[in-house]
Amino acid sequence: MNTIYAEGTYNVRGIGSPEHPWLVRSASLDGLTARGEMTLKARGVSLAIDLREPSERGPKSHTIPVREIGLYQGELPGEGTLEGVYRDLIVNRGTRITEAVVSVLEHPGVTVVQCTAGKDRTGLVVAILRALLGDARDEIVADYALSSAEVRTERAAAVARMITTLDLEGKSRAETEQLHLESPAWAIEDALDLVDEFGGPAAYLLRNGARVDQLPLVSGAA
Repeated sequence: MNTIYAEGTYNVRGIGSPEHPWLVRSASLDGLTARGEMTLKARGVSLAIDLREPSERGPKSHTIPVREIGLYQGELPGEGTLEGVYRDLIVNRGTRITEAVVSVLEHPGVTVVQCTAGKDRTGLVVAILRALLGDARDEIVADYALSSAEVRTERAAAVARMITTLDLEGKSRAETEQLHLESPAWAIEDALDLVDEFGGPAAYLLRNGARVDQLPLVSGAA
């Protein structure tokens, strides 16, 4: 993974070679500047997969085509635990996760996957996609864990204000702060372990609507 500075957003990394990644992940692109757009396009980005809900999206400042695949399909989780949110997405939003993964696989160019902070929904979709394609677990986990520092820098003040309105204390406050600001390795490990309980990434995606011919390792082995 390679950090990319794209003006107007943050938490941007390319997967693959520094100048020619096969996939990019990012926080929201709504405020992307012309310079930031040029940075992404120079790396081949020609499609954005937006995992946010309609209520989170603002006016688009760039010309990159966007495919909207909201994962939550409803109210955003304001409080709770990382493992609880991830497990709920894997168990109850498998068709949306599958749609996002297949969209990346079928796009002939480079895709940027985005959500609000590029941490949870993006982290989960990217992890499952990379696991499907055979990337090493330690590399997947290390990439996911990089989000903590950037997200905390960008969002700590806003999250503190939000938590104050929820009137949380003690363990609940700490868990909710972690939910919004951190990406500990164990969280994505737990999520990938759950996917493995469904038979692994390919079996999970097939269970949730993917076709065999849409999953290269599956169709290639058939």
